Amino acid sequence: MEYETIVLLVLTIISSILAIWQKKIATVNKNEKEKSDETAKLEKYNNTITIEFFDPNNSNWNIPEWLPSSTYNMDVITKQYLINGLSEADTILVNAKIEYAEKNKLVYYEIEYSGGWYIIQYGLIKTQIQKNHIE
Repeated sequence: MEYETIVLLVLTIISSILAIWQKKIATVNKNEKEKSDETAKLEKYNNTITIEFFDPNNSNWNIPEWLPSSTYNMDVITKQYLINGLSEADTILVNAKIEYAEKNKLVYYEIEYSGGWYIIQYGLIKTQIQKNHIE
């Protein structure tokens, strides 16, 4: 009789441990699924925002927060190219327009100076026009 009671007690403890373990696994799986669903939604949102950001036909750019500023800001070499050979006044003007555009996260903007103008997109020179070539 004593032997049967001990076996029954051990089996009860084992079944209790298995039930707790199964419940924990179910909770972990549920949390992973919820996290996976949230991740999928975030990835879809980020992909949509990224496609809109890089679409050249889209004029309403909303820059994603996670996107590094180097994606749309002008690098130092391009800035040096723009101001190379400009008068002091034009240099100040061009630098001010670049600074304004980067501060306001503009992806597309134009810079007009006394000798012509530039069209800038994603920090790159898209078009450069000099007035002396027009006249």
